Order: sequence, then C-alpha cells, then structure tokens
Amino acid sequence: MSFINHNVNLGLLFLILMTTTMMVTSAVFFQVKYDQVVQEYNSQVSLMDELADELQFHQSALGKVNDALKLAQEREQALRSITAKISSERQKRTSRVDASAPVVRQSVRQNPAGTEVNLAFASRPKSSAFAGIAGF
Repeated sequence: MSFINHNVNLGLLFLILMTTTMMVTSAVFFQVKYDQVVQEYNSQVSLMDELADELQFHQSALGKVNDALKLAQEREQALRSITAKISSERQKRTSRVDASAPVVRQSVRQNPAGTEVNLAFASRPKSSAFAGIAGF
C-alpha cells in the first residue's frame, strides 16, 4: 500500500488534461465532420433543385409534344375520313360509267412552240373565278 502514499495530484492533473484534450479534440473533429456533412447536404439539395427544374422543363416540353401528337392524330383521322369519303364517291361514279363504252382518245397536235398539246385541254376556256389565282 505504499502507492497510496505517493503524491497523486500529478497523476490526477495528467488524467484531467488528457480527458480535456480528448474532449476538445473530439468536439473539433465532430464539428468539422458536421460542417462537411452540412456542405454535402446543401450541394445535394441544390443539385436536386436543378434536377427538379430540368424535370419540370422536360415535362412541359413532353406535354407540348403530346398535345401536338394528339392534334396530328386528329388531323390524320379527319384526313382519313375525307379520303374514305372521296374514294367511295369516286367508286360510285366509276361504277355508274358503262364499262362497255369505248374510250375515245383525243388527237394530239403540235402547237407553234413545238410542244404537244392535247386538243381536249387546248380549247378549254379559262374560268373567270380562277383567273387571278396563280395564272389559272
């Protein structure tokens, strides 16, 4: 029991200094790590904000393209119905024509410029309704 008689003040002072140093070191270490985590979090938040803005932009562009596609499909459907109507009318008209009647071909003559002109079209009078439009 002779170790109890030794002066323990120096030992206690050493333990207190070591404990205090460890606490200060750990507090500084965790503060630095916390600042790094907060900085990384803020950078991730800003990146996510940028991505959200970009996503919103692309969604609006996709919506516009979707609207254009729907409009094009509606137009295509309207054109198909018009085409079907015209072809059915054409079939009705061709079915009315007598298939046994011979086809009469118009003779072709040379005009003064040297090009061939079909007589059926050469003598057609110009319509006054189309006279001002594109040279008709």
